[in-house]
Amino acid sequence: RRCSSRLEYMVSCPSWAEALLHYNSQRYVQVTDWRLGALFRFLQIAVVGYVLGYGIIFQKGYQKYDAVVGTTTIKVKGSAYQNFSGTVNIFDAQDAVVPPLMKDAFFITTRFQAQEQTRNMICSVASDNTTNSGRKCSKGCIEGDTTLYGIMTGNCGKYGYCEILTWCPLEKDPKIDYQNLLYGIRNFSVFIRTNVQFPLFDITVTSGKSPVPGLSLFYLRDMLKDTCNGECFENARMRGAVILAKAEYECDLDKGKSGCRPQWSFSRIDEGDGFNFRSIRYLDRNSTTREIRKLYGINVVVDIYGRAGRFDVVSLLTAIGAGLGLLTLATIIADFLLNTIWPRRELFLHDKFLTVNLEHETDVRDFSDTQKSGSHFMTVLEILKDNVQQFKWTPKLNSNRDIEFYTMEKANLVRMQLQRFQIHSFWLVLKMKSLWISN
Repeated sequence: RRCSSRLEYMVSCPSWAEALLHYNSQRYVQVTDWRLGALFRFLQIAVVGYVLGYGIIFQKGYQKYDAVVGTTTIKVKGSAYQNFSGTVNIFDAQDAVVPPLMKDAFFITTRFQAQEQTRNMICSVASDNTTNSGRKCSKGCIEGDTTLYGIMTGNCGKYGYCEILTWCPLEKDPKIDYQNLLYGIRNFSVFIRTNVQFPLFDITVTSGKSPVPGLSLFYLRDMLKDTCNGECFENARMRGAVILAKAEYECDLDKGKSGCRPQWSFSRIDEGDGFNFRSIRYLDRNSTTREIRKLYGINVVVDIYGRAGRFDVVSLLTAIGAGLGLLTLATIIADFLLNTIWPRRELFLHDKFLTVNLEHETDVRDFSDTQKSGSHFMTVLEILKDNVQQFKWTPKLNSNRDIEFYTMEKANLVRMQLQRFQIHSFWLVLKMKSLWISN
């Protein structure tokens, strides 16, 4: 069936190809509602305030940033003592800090146990039976095979373990003994000098040559206090600990580099497992005798991170452009409310969505055709005639949705025809008045 008018086409002649072969063009509908208008303006002001206040001013979106790179110079000073069976032994920083130089880190000994060993000796277990050769006799002692601690001789030794050729006696497992503790470690001072650079801006910053408390000078007790309120110091002294010292740079180079200083924070990251390692010291020239030490202590690792910012026009324009894009959020929210829960939203939906079929003649003529005709009187009669013909036709309505749409469409046609009638009637009256004045 061929549909003769746009209204008949929309109601009675739906096409399966409409969903595919169509084009959507934007249509602007001005809604007169002070509540919706106030909400829309409020959302716009809120977005602009967020962009300007938070994104540009507070977050300094007008600046270009560069990440910090750098290193540290660390010096440890202090003295401690060990009370071993009534004998007091003094230890200074050179004794307690092992090794003396590390990259962005340092280790302070809090407890240790020393034992002398001789090379190329035969043994199977330690004197306290805490360490063994690593191979039981029941599994076979094969001469020449290696274990974790030495080379098997092929003989079975004490406690059912194979004898090995190694450094003897085997190391004993150090027990927690207060005689092995170093006292006074908490008072050690640490001077951490940071030397950083921002390559993009070609700026170098240092924390200063002289120690400044809180900036480059710290005490070990303060570092541990920040990690666990001082409660874990005894645990750290017994088992050792790993402390992460973070130096954060957040510099505003628009104010100069004098205020570019690190903000320090300390945290324990070993989860209570402690930290230890072994070191040796040979006692003779031939290296046949050595002293092995198992050291427990506090290992501090320094991490430098952060950035510096400086005003940049491109960054400012980018921030403003991103903020303008957020203004569409106000339109999205207003449209959502108007489409879903706003009172009398049916009127908006009726004028918001319009289907135009360019393949069929429209029932409503364009005003331009009427203006070109020059005969307003004939146009008025033509409008009245079209109205009569429009209301003689009644489409087939299959559902309540069709009835509602048809009713709204009829009302819209009547409104448009009345507007045209009023316009041309007005021009007709003016024309008659002008003729009466001329006569």
